[in-house]
Amino acid sequence: MIAFIYILCTALPAFLICYMLLPVLIKHAVRLKLVDKPNHRSSHQITKPSMGGIAIVISILSVLFLNYQALNTYLPLFLGLLSLFTLGLIDDKLNLNAKLKLIIQLVVSFTYLYHQPQLIELCSKAFSVSNQVILFAGTIGMAGLINAFNLIDGIDGLAGGISVINFSVLALLFFSISSGELSLISLTIVLSSLAFLFFNFHPSKIFMGDCGSLALGFLLSVLCLKYIELSELSNASLNICFAIVLLPIFDTARLFLVRILKKASPFSADRRHAHHLLLKNGMNHGFASFTIYVSNILIILIGLSLQNISVLVGFLGIFTAAFFLLEILSFTRLLKNLSKITLTKKAIKQLTSTNQIIAKHLES
Repeated sequence: MIAFIYILCTALPAFLICYMLLPVLIKHAVRLKLVDKPNHRSSHQITKPSMGGIAIVISILSVLFLNYQALNTYLPLFLGLLSLFTLGLIDDKLNLNAKLKLIIQLVVSFTYLYHQPQLIELCSKAFSVSNQVILFAGTIGMAGLINAFNLIDGIDGLAGGISVINFSVLALLFFSISSGELSLISLTIVLSSLAFLFFNFHPSKIFMGDCGSLALGFLLSVLCLKYIELSELSNASLNICFAIVLLPIFDTARLFLVRILKKASPFSADRRHAHHLLLKNGMNHGFASFTIYVSNILIILIGLSLQNISVLVGFLGIFTAAFFLLEILSFTRLLKNLSKITLTKKAIKQLTSTNQIIAKHLES
């Protein structure tokens, strides 16, 4: 416990740095053109400061640069983080093409995994496939998670809250296997995201922007892979990491499938994400985000409860739980539609009754 408190105190400056930087960004956002203007798929109605991810990433790096050993050991992680942070900054300013962004995410993911020979070799032996297959599959998986996390940043408080939850779990997992440096990295991300939430929770004063969501998505994928590697590909590590990343991946995969079935590009923008559906149900941003937080926590708890089960059974169990949770979220929309149908039927019945009374009076 004392060791964990020491790690927590070491990470605490990340919260203070982020908390102090955000008001400065908000104050100068318009002059620096760091704003997000509403469009047809936006969940906000007015222009707001954006690129809060600048404060998040600076606060993370400020703390971790002080820890030379962590920086030296995990240099590929920091270089990948800076690459995707830079990509996000450019995208926030220039609104890059979605396919171009995905290609760059694939390149960064491939480069990171290429410099993880121990992880590649471990997975290759476990799954009895070549290193090239593992490298290819890992690249697709990493880029997919980065993109999925970027896409859930659609309403106030959502991406920041999911970050606090998921990286808190990872911090505890790393501490449980005596990996102090990775626990420190995870807690630094938690505290930076928590500071950001003070300004992003509904009604928000600033948005995260792609510079933040891409960076956090990359960190989430890397830290999950690190935990799996240090746990030597155990069933428990695979099940819990699958549960940690499932919610954004499931929502994005569902969305891509819907778009393809409608013969639209999977990269086309729309308002069919889970958080958009909750807003259509009449929830505000705060309640919608809280609902998804609870769903995410429940999925992770199910993953923890299935630690000693085989990977296939664990994955199926966690996936099934996520499916039903998201269906429950959509069920409120169904109830709302049914209530509208009931009211319409009552109105028709009342109108018919009125017409019959009028007809009787005319006959008499």
